[in-house]
Amino acid sequence: MSTIRAFIAIDLPEAVRKRIASMGRELAQSGADVRWVREQNLHLTLKFLGNIEEDRLDSATRIVRDATARLRPFDMQLHGTGVLPGRKRPRVVYVGAGAPVELFQLAGMLGGALDPPEPPGRRFLPHITIGRVRSGKAVERLVKELDRHDDTHFGEFTVKEAVIYESVLGRNGPTYTVRANAPLGGAFSPKD
Repeated sequence: MSTIRAFIAIDLPEAVRKRIASMGRELAQSGADVRWVREQNLHLTLKFLGNIEEDRLDSATRIVRDATARLRPFDMQLHGTGVLPGRKRPRVVYVGAGAPVELFQLAGMLGGALDPPEPPGRRFLPHITIGRVRSGKAVERLVKELDRHDDTHFGEFTVKEAVIYESVLGRNGPTYTVRANAPLGGAFSPKD
């Protein structure tokens, strides 16, 4: 049985992706050893499914659509930057996402209904990963540059759907392919 690497995400409008990518190019000037996420791949992950059997994708899609049908579209703001797990040993560079209640509701529904189950005590931290730190080279300089963007506003948009992506890892980073859309409020298009 063939498997695919999949995740559920919220897409970002093109203008927002461009603003974030522009800042990423600026941060790259720090000289830190970071693998930056390509502009077209910027998204907010709701749930990472990992490697799942292709035939489980249909059932996962039904679960996601059931969850999104229960919520109306909602507004989200992207602002500020940070690192995970912390400033001393950062591994992920991110842009922060405003935390509307609907976003937490959606992430909670998906986390509880889809495998793999979320580890006990793990809380959802809405963010857009913009880079992954590969070594400690120039990390202090990177963190100082990030501090300058602490109050940067990257945009506001209305979340109208969740997207199920297939992720194929390659030499130049992952390539994402849309496998299914799950509109909020249950407004499915005829092609679904």
